[in-house]
Amino acid sequence: DYARIKSDFKGGGNALNQFIEPTETLSLSLREGTGQVMLRTDEYYYLQRGEEFVPVIKHDALIRLAENNGFVIDKTELEYGIFNSPKNFCFVHRAFGTLPDGTKVDEVGEANPNNLDSGIGGAYPAIMSNKRAQDRLLIRLMGLQGQVYSDTEFSGNNVAKGKKNQNSKAKEETKASTPTNPEAKAEENGEKEGISR
Repeated sequence: DYARIKSDFKGGGNALNQFIEPTETLSLSLREGTGQVMLRTDEYYYLQRGEEFVPVIKHDALIRLAENNGFVIDKTELEYGIFNSPKNFCFVHRAFGTLPDGTKVDEVGEANPNNLDSGIGGAYPAIMSNKRAQDRLLIRLMGLQGQVYSDTEFSGNNVAKGKKNQNSKAKEETKASTPTNPEAKAEENGEKEGISR
């Protein structure tokens, strides 16, 4: 869940050494009936949370993946935006899309001083809000909830120099936690009832 990860790593800080470069490609299962895709090692990294390794896809790679597989954002709107100072601002964007069955869905992206650092994300809060909304929507449209997070969830992060050994026990645990049926995962997360996570 986005809120849980963001609360652990709000504003960067000591979280920076928790991002680990992968050493192998990553296979992802798209929404049921649309197949598998592979991410190259330069398109994602891992967030280490204790013994768990969570795949984090880069924004540009997510856009490419969506375009190559026919998933589109219908529109993105700025719902709220105010900037008084670098310590007093809030931007909220909402991205809209359509599931393969015709269901209209939307996701919200927000940016404020509590969820951005003072680096690039803090300098461009409206852009970060927009990217977060788009990335959350694309992850939902492709049925990737629970398999990956977007790097826009972690503004200003740097990937650690160390590389994750994907042949380790951690890899097996990550794969075991990846849902094989994205529809079941979406239902478990309340998305069938229109609840955004």
